[in-house]
Amino acid sequence: MRALMAISILGCIVGTAAAQTTPPAPATDRAGAQPGKSDAGRRSAKKNTTNEALASCLGQWEKSTHMTKQEWGRACRRVADRLRNLTVK
Repeated sequence: MRALMAISILGCIVGTAAAQTTPPAPATDRAGAQPGKSDAGRRSAKKNTTNEALASCLGQWEKSTHMTKQEWGRACRRVADRLRNLTVK
């Protein structure tokens, strides 16, 4: 049952992200690096996006759910960690 809830939370997070309009991808050089943007800048942007997704997930908890607020928070953090470690090719 917890796995089902984690999957539904992931669906909410991914669905919210997919529904937002995204700007075109920035140009990259031959090595795949974005001009003028360091690795630290890219990591910071990814961390901010993950933190926003975590905050959104935590904000969706309701008293009527079958999970306590603490359990819900653990599930949200677990999904956010998986999203943070996701590599898109």
